[in-house]
Amino acid sequence: MERLAGSGGVVRVGHLLPNNPKIAHEPDVLRMCAQDLKERKILPINYTLQVITMESCNKFSGVEHAAYLHYIKNATLYFGPGCNNEMLVIGRLAPRWNVPIIAHMSGDDVLADRTAFPTLGSVALTSASEMARATLTYLQLNNWDQVGIVRAATNYNRLSVHSLMQICKKMDVKVNVVIDIEATLPPDDIIASGKLKLLGANARIIVVEVGMDIISATNFMLAVHRTKMKSDEYVYIIPWLSHHSLASKSQSSGSFSGSVGSKQLLSANQAMSNGVRIAVKRFQQMRNITFVKSELKLLKELKLVENENLNKFYGIAFNQQNEFIVMWVFCTRGSLEVNILFFRRN
Repeated sequence: MERLAGSGGVVRVGHLLPNNPKIAHEPDVLRMCAQDLKERKILPINYTLQVITMESCNKFSGVEHAAYLHYIKNATLYFGPGCNNEMLVIGRLAPRWNVPIIAHMSGDDVLADRTAFPTLGSVALTSASEMARATLTYLQLNNWDQVGIVRAATNYNRLSVHSLMQICKKMDVKVNVVIDIEATLPPDDIIASGKLKLLGANARIIVVEVGMDIISATNFMLAVHRTKMKSDEYVYIIPWLSHHSLASKSQSSGSFSGSVGSKQLLSANQAMSNGVRIAVKRFQQMRNITFVKSELKLLKELKLVENENLNKFYGIAFNQQNEFIVMWVFCTRGSLEVNILFFRRN
């Protein structure tokens, strides 16, 4: 660690980033977090966080770059690499270098062994290996010793079925058939592939995990329904790792629903944002929410709408507590609803 004037130093974060457009802005987010720690005075005054980003998960490029970051850049800790095969290598090298490594993924079952990976920490919200054990326990409670598995055609090693197949071998649960499908494949194409016939001929208890969230299994389950395989003869177990949102977005209208039945999730409160006093409504986020360009345009227009009887829309936000937050400019005067009630009484 490079010392500065007085006590302190430079903490070099070796950021190993997969070549994935979905997380292309991750380096910017890390730098924003570092700046936020400094501005909120959480980071000691004489310490500086320096983020050094290099590629990973491309023919073990992350292993090469991890060594470069250690020997040339003197990295203080690692963040990444984002794939199991490189994590298994870098996770074993990190203790030799006496540096911590933070994995932002659920990881392989073997990564839970802290004797082999003593400096590895995980920030995954849900563990794939723990989900696999929970699924196995459910199978054992029902005395089901033969299963079929439906998994993603690519990147299935980051899902719980990858660990499930390993522990099933150890616990005498036979995996009769494994089929790979694309989550985005239309139901009719899944049927035409003939994989459902293969599945139906070899399994009655079927574990389906083709993506991080339960929505990924939609097309597969539609195909199952159309082929009359959704009956009492079959059991489908659908685990998922991603946390979904009860503040769900309608694909057609872009609207949000923040209640279950007639019961509201969380009550509103007040906060400050950039010096503006706002009213806040929190919802529990349990799925990834994305906005198309037309919806972003609509939200921008909504921020420009003003009415003397309506609180102005301020914006929406997400936080690390898996909360989806809707904000309005706080106003102490009566709302339109209050005014209507008042005039009715008078």
